[in-house]
Amino acid sequence: MKKGLWLTALAVTAAGLSLCAQTVPAIICGRAAESSAEGLQLMETVNGKMVAYATTRFDSEKRFAFALPQPKEGFYYLVAMSKGKAGRDFIRVYLKPGEQIELNITDKKYHAALVKGGAENKALYQWQEIAYTLEGGFRFWGDTVTYHSYFPALEAALPKAEAFKKSLHTGNNRFDALLKMAVDADIEFASFSLLYTPRPVHAPKDYPMPAYYNTVTKDGRYTSSDVLQLGNGIELLSRYVTAYSMKAFYNEGSKPERAELLAKQIALLGNDTVKGAYLAATFDRYKTYEDLQTSMKPYQQYLQLPAFQQAYFEALKAVSTFKAGTVGYNFSYPDMSGKKVSLKDMAGKVVLVDMWATWCGPCKAEIPHLQKLEGEMHGKDVVFVSISVDEAKDKEKWKRFVEEKKLGGVQLFAAGWSDMAKFYGVNGIPRFMVFDKKGNIVSVDAPRPSTPELKQMLEKALLN
Repeated sequence: MKKGLWLTALAVTAAGLSLCAQTVPAIICGRAAESSAEGLQLMETVNGKMVAYATTRFDSEKRFAFALPQPKEGFYYLVAMSKGKAGRDFIRVYLKPGEQIELNITDKKYHAALVKGGAENKALYQWQEIAYTLEGGFRFWGDTVTYHSYFPALEAALPKAEAFKKSLHTGNNRFDALLKMAVDADIEFASFSLLYTPRPVHAPKDYPMPAYYNTVTKDGRYTSSDVLQLGNGIELLSRYVTAYSMKAFYNEGSKPERAELLAKQIALLGNDTVKGAYLAATFDRYKTYEDLQTSMKPYQQYLQLPAFQQAYFEALKAVSTFKAGTVGYNFSYPDMSGKKVSLKDMAGKVVLVDMWATWCGPCKAEIPHLQKLEGEMHGKDVVFVSISVDEAKDKEKWKRFVEEKKLGGVQLFAAGWSDMAKFYGVNGIPRFMVFDKKGNIVSVDAPRPSTPELKQMLEKALLN
């Protein structure tokens, strides 16, 4: 590396260090010749997630460097930065004080060749070469890899992985144990992702699955918190829980209620710290103070670590503005005739809002239940309001759909993910909300019409 680049990296990433400090910094440097990104972000691992640690920009020749005075020993991750945002692809390295790493990032998918590194990183990159054969499971967005090619690659990689683990003797027992765990985790992550992320085609239900899947969809797994030393540890837990749930908890045409399902899922994890980390990762799914507080009440014993308690507090704080009884957002959108209709226009009525779209399968599946509920509530002071988030270009498609399906209630068109969706943090539909006769919030994440709880909520709101 040129002297100028070294001094720049040291100045930026180790600002404030005494020039005469005796500690030899850990160094990560290299070149990303094929990258279109503007730089790299170094991520550390915190409770199973990647958290930003340091950032550097590429020079004119796509070179980069990080100088780190006393890094905590463990896995770190390099991700590309474009327009100030981190990408999904990552390069994993192992850092400890004094470690010297040089990488050659070989393509736009962020494969990397190790030019220089200690025994730990040499072993890690031996494993990476095997893991690349399973990248179809890792790299799923826009990927054309399906079960046709992945299943044979998986079965070919399994004996290689076992042989690699048996041969692992770097002299660092802590690292050896961590990498053996990471080998298993990498295979599981890719394999679960292959099943439960978008693909051009998925295996039919009667397709003979590799025997491997039976070994990893068992309960009582992850009995050690070591999985949280992986930057994608929480994602792995989520995929495992999803895989097990789809296999064991869902019956044809039915599924457990949310509270029951969460209890079953938490029971799958065999370590209290892992349970706490998994729960903390679900906090952002709750849109109301009451819902989050009620859902987490049975699991407070798993949230005792300061990091989990802080995350819980911040989550409660984030949704406290949507508490029952607070003023609802006064949306205003055109109806089928173009007339603007707002929440305030319906004062004196309980208002049920359904945010939906004509392209949304789960939304359309709720329509018969919504129509049935509307009939049952006929003559009562309840207004049914459906707000379409179809794009402006699809307005006529929306109108045709409303007419053909004979949809009742008040039909409004928001022309995309509107101000109301942004205000309430709606990033998935259908989404049901209930407001009382004064326009105050009853729930901004209400049950769906296909469950009896929504009717009960409406009837209770009518009494107040």
